[in-house]
Amino acid sequence: MEVRTVDGIIYPTLSDEDLIESKIIAVFGRKIMQHRDLVDIFLFAGKLTPESPRRLKQKLAGLSITSKTIRGLLDDLQGDAPSHTNAIQAVIETQLDREAAKNIKAAGGAKMVLEKVTAILRENAGHGGKGSK
Repeated sequence: MEVRTVDGIIYPTLSDEDLIESKIIAVFGRKIMQHRDLVDIFLFAGKLTPESPRRLKQKLAGLSITSKTIRGLLDDLQGDAPSHTNAIQAVIETQLDREAAKNIKAAGGAKMVLEKVTAILRENAGHGGKGSK
C-alpha cells in the first residue's frame, strides 16, 4: 500500500504494482473481454516487478481463477488474434491521445500490442514464462 495526497489529505491507495496486477486479474476474471484492459497492461507493464508472477498466482488462486480459465483466455487471444487486434485498434484510435496512438502505430500497432500483452499475461500468470511452474 502507498499513500497519496489530495488537497493536503493523505489517502491510502494501492501501489502501482497492485494496480497493474489488478488489470491482469480483471482480464482473467471478466466474462466479456474489455480490450482497454489489454491496452492498459501494455502501457503500464513497466510497473510489474519480479515478484508479480508469484503475487498474481496467489491472487488468482484466491479468486478461484483456475489454470483452465487462464489457458482458455490465452488460447483465445492467440486463436482469435484478428478480432482482438481490431478491438485493440479501436481502443487506440478512440481512447488514446493522437500522439500516443501515432507512437503505438509506428512501433507495430495493435498487433504488436496484442503480442506483447499476451506474452506479459503468459509470463505473469504462470503459463509460459519465467513465472510458470
